Amino acid sequence: SLSLDSVMLNKIRNFLIASDITFKCAPYTDMRPSENDFVYMDPPYHKDQPVTWHKYDAIGFDENDHVALQNLFRILTKHKVHVLM
Repeated sequence: SLSLDSVMLNKIRNFLIASDITFKCAPYTDMRPSENDFVYMDPPYHKDQPVTWHKYDAIGFDENDHVALQNLFRILTKHKVHVLM
């Protein structure tokens, strides 16, 4: 069973508020990070993988999206944005 430590969660909450940390969930095309920001990206698997998780929605995530995301990753790191994918 999952046990939550309310004291620890409250400490984490207070740290995030005091640190002015913001969490955003947005399409990669809407990102506008600044230098030293941290960006976590969790794109769908490439469609050549033996899973169907590349279809998150009706639009999907095709080869062009993967290439565009790869290019964005390079641009962000070049502009000193910390990126984890």
